[in-house]
Amino acid sequence: MSSKKRVVVVGMNTFGRALMRSLLEHRLECLGIDISREQVQRAAAEFPSVLEADATSEEALTAAGVKEYDTAVVAVASKLAASILATMTLKALGVKTVAAKSHSEQHSEALRRVGADLIIFPEQDSAERLAQLLLFHGLADVRIVAEGFCLAKVRVLPALVGVALSRSGLRSRFGLNVVLVEHLDGKKRVPEPDYVLARQDALYVVGWEKTLAEYSRALEEPRDGS
Repeated sequence: MSSKKRVVVVGMNTFGRALMRSLLEHRLECLGIDISREQVQRAAAEFPSVLEADATSEEALTAAGVKEYDTAVVAVASKLAASILATMTLKALGVKTVAAKSHSEQHSEALRRVGADLIIFPEQDSAERLAQLLLFHGLADVRIVAEGFCLAKVRVLPALVGVALSRSGLRSRFGLNVVLVEHLDGKKRVPEPDYVLARQDALYVVGWEKTLAEYSRALEEPRDGS
């Protein structure tokens, strides 16, 4: 990656602490937050940066310096209202990528509506796997279909805007197959080979993790003249 990501993990439960360990192993800068003093004290014995704070409060998160972080993970799912409010607050503060843990499709839909970029299903997505996915740039709604094989929602590469799908090189260059296109209005369609990619499209693609990583790196490359 071209720059080091800084990640906030909200919720120092078992999953949150496992995620912190994995992120630190990947040498990412991490901050753990929990409203429970007991959870914070437990996590503080293991991790260098843990704070007691209410993640649903803009004032508390601002004081914690969360605006300086580009990625956040809401690892609390048992308290639905807190999970949704924390996600909404993090996005309101300008955190670029917010991943949120979910236990149901209804919960997932509520999280998406308040701005969650990535939905985590802990029964499918291990903390280590999530840590790896957070290293990717421009990916959302990543699902592990089989070991090492994913379904993900991705942005269109700037160089491919105005290019027909059949000539995009998504399959030949990246090994990705487009299964759905989501338009700006939220409507989805199965694209024909002659479909011309638009800047505001979101593509649902399937491919191996390593090919998604290659596409992620291409998304992060600066455009000519930038």
